[in-house]
Order: sequence, then structure tokens, then C-alpha cells
Amino acid sequence: MARLSVGHVTQGFGSLTVLDDVSLTVESGRVACLLGPSGCGKTTPFHVVAGLERPSAGRVLLGERDVTGCPGQLSYMLQKDLLLPSKTILDNVSLPLVLRGTPRDAAREEARELMPTFGLVGTEDRWPAELSGGMRQRAPGGRAHAHRRRGAHRSAAQRAPSLQPDRGLPCA
Repeated sequence: MARLSVGHVTQGFGSLTVLDDVSLTVESGRVACLLGPSGCGKTTPFHVVAGLERPSAGRVLLGERDVTGCPGQLSYMLQKDLLLPSKTILDNVSLPLVLRGTPRDAAREEARELMPTFGLVGTEDRWPAELSGGMRQRAPGGRAHAHRRRGAHRSAAQRAPSLQPDRGLPCA
């Protein structure tokens, strides 16, 4: 896994500046978290890093690759599990693979391989409402990890770089 670098990022909404010249480096294999009171803007850097929002200044690097404004390059877990109540735990974990075009059975098999890592063995066929809060929080970890996997089941079209709509530059 490559190092994540956020360099001199500024982001605001109207006249409110939420991030002002923020720089951060997270080395491969390390974990980082943001702490702060409700409403202080903790979600904004995650949106910028994940490419869901383009900062007004600065850039986001994954290793040496500029991923600023490129959704789908990084994933993160929210506080709420956001599990789909109509899907089993296995289908919730495999969802990013299915959305990316991996055949359902192959996606489920890849997700099944993640169950031991996230302490979910035995919950594959259970519904989110049947799990405790702590167990429910494990499934999004598996889902975020599944999102990062670059399964061999993707077609050539799915492996081709996407384009940034505002700059026409390759994102992948």
C-alpha cells in the first residue's frame, strides 16, 4: 500500500473555510483518525481524500500518484455502519465488488475470504438487525477492504482509467 499525502489543502463552503492549508502524511500500514466536536468539519478531509470533493487548493497523493478529485481510489469507514438491512452480512461486504462489475458469486467468494480477518465468520447469512452494534461495525471494515481489492474478475473496460470530468485526466 502506498503512502497517503495531503498537501496544502484548502476547502470551504461559501464564506466558511473548513480546511485551511492542511498537510498530512500517513505512512503505509499506519492508522490515522480525526477527533473533534460535532460540526467542526471532520468529514470534509475524508471527502477530499476519497475524491468525493475537490479542494479549492492543494492536492492528494497516493504514493507518487495524484488522486485529487478521483473518486474510488481510497475508501474509509464512517461512524454509522450504513449496512443495507435487506442484504445479508456477506452481501453487504461484497457490495463494492458487485457495484464494480464483479459477478455476484465471485464477489461473494472474495468477501467470504475477508470474514476471518474482520471476525465475521458465522455471520455471513445473518441480517444486520440480528447482530450487535459491535458486530455490525465490523462489516463496513470488510466492505472498505473489499473496495480496495482489485479483483481479477474485472473486465478490461473496468480496469481502464476513469477520467476526471473537470480536467479530463486519468484517475486510475
